[in-house]
Amino acid sequence: MNPFISIDWSAAWREAFLAHAPENATSEYWDKRAELFQNQARFDEYTRLILRRLRVGGGQSVLDVGCGVGNLTLPLAQRARTVTALDVSEPMLAYLRKNAAEAGLKNIEIKQLDWLEAGIGSDVPVHDIVVCSCAVVTPEAQSMLVKLNEAAGRIVYLSWEIAHPFHAAVYRALGRPYRSYPNYIYLYNLLYQLGIAAEVSVVKSRRQIQFESPQAALAHWRARLRNLSPQEEKNLLEFFQKELKQTAGVWIPRRPYPSSWALMSWRK
Repeated sequence: MNPFISIDWSAAWREAFLAHAPENATSEYWDKRAELFQNQARFDEYTRLILRRLRVGGGQSVLDVGCGVGNLTLPLAQRARTVTALDVSEPMLAYLRKNAAEAGLKNIEIKQLDWLEAGIGSDVPVHDIVVCSCAVVTPEAQSMLVKLNEAAGRIVYLSWEIAHPFHAAVYRALGRPYRSYPNYIYLYNLLYQLGIAAEVSVVKSRRQIQFESPQAALAHWRARLRNLSPQEEKNLLEFFQKELKQTAGVWIPRRPYPSSWALMSWRK
């Protein structure tokens, strides 16, 4: 028997996700991060690289699942006939409304919904194209993927992480083993078990995380890791003071920490 087929990838994802950061599946977690997302560059290298690979035309409808503050929603709305932007976080969507208004875009429909609870065909109609960028933040990946597939009339684009060197450097500074979200290969194999043979394109980006200050970086990771000791906080602040530099009013890493992502896609 093929060992990859015999593995329960849904259960494997759930176990790995819950071991990493179970609170990331809650709307409260993303509500608190809305301002950080808004303050980050919204048309960064990652966004540009992903947009190059999305085949979206003027007559098509697009569903952006886990849209956040609109990093992809806004440029997609400039290409597509209509975009439905869906997110569980109202503070994220409040920023999206502001950003869409400032951009003069009137073809975006914004919905606050938990994707796992949304009814396809009732709450959310079928769209030509479904996009889900780095938004599988749930232990129930299989249910999410099934619904992404159901909501698409033509094609689904799904991106997820391969590697984040800066995150790994943070863990090294703490002297801890590196823990991350389950890798994209879980999702790819889960799709295969669902009968979906997805194409995979590797996206390499120098996408830089931004902070208001080294102290804000510490606060970010304090909230993320939850159980930093006083010594670990001291070590981490020293790391950020050394590794971050101020530019254009924000603090970014002094040297490149290129991240890599998998863009999975499949046609219906």
